[in-house]
Amino acid sequence: MAERPFKKVLPAQFSTPLLTRPLNNHKFKLTHSSLRSPKVLIVGAGPSGLLLALLLSKHGISVQILEASDHLDQQPRAAHYGTPAIPEFVRAGIIDEMRARGLILSTMCWRRPDDHSFIAGFDASNVLSDVDGQDMRTHCFVLQDLDQLMLDEVVGKYGGEIEWEHKVVDVGQDADKAWVDVQTPDGSRKRIEADYVVGCDGANSQVRKSLFGDEFPGFTWDAQIIATNVRPGVALCYCLTALLTSWQNHLDILRFRGQVWVA
Repeated sequence: MAERPFKKVLPAQFSTPLLTRPLNNHKFKLTHSSLRSPKVLIVGAGPSGLLLALLLSKHGISVQILEASDHLDQQPRAAHYGTPAIPEFVRAGIIDEMRARGLILSTMCWRRPDDHSFIAGFDASNVLSDVDGQDMRTHCFVLQDLDQLMLDEVVGKYGGEIEWEHKVVDVGQDADKAWVDVQTPDGSRKRIEADYVVGCDGANSQVRKSLFGDEFPGFTWDAQIIATNVRPGVALCYCLTALLTSWQNHLDILRFRGQVWVA
């Protein structure tokens, strides 16, 4: 495979935070264009890409999001965000809206799927409810709604851009800029340039494939994870535990209170 002209960035180069390093650390001339606010292309309108877009936008950095689909992903996924995630939502300026529209969990437990007996649990209300004035307990907010909230902030409040049905097929860079080649809704291809390109396009990332080819370091878990929607009143922890332990290697139809899901 032909070698791609991507530079390896060593950790030592980032001893000073990226956005605060002086411009003369960069290997390009200090022209008028280099003094402007940088433009960042973010590939993928998932939670990682949207949160990054929001954080950059709050610093006055121009962002453009490229999403291969024509809408945000509506599949059931995460809904709970633990203590390490809370400071990031605070930085993004959306924590108050998450609390208003979601839930905060004080207690959590794990139970055995056969008899529902208690295995382990904790009560965080006295420990995490006030950490230097901030509620650090687990927050619950459906990921689809969180994605929409972050997108509304990026586009509506900060003037960011999103391009739907723009599928990235390749990426590249030279000494002055980076770019992506995309397939547009009408089937044509075009090139979009920016100062930085960030791949937030998930498990089948085209950005990663463009950088590393088909052989990417790592491994695939030999297991199947099933996600489904349930109605209020179903013992969620029990259902998920039962799914992961009893139907790991099968295709099953699950019936909860008259509704059917194919898992």
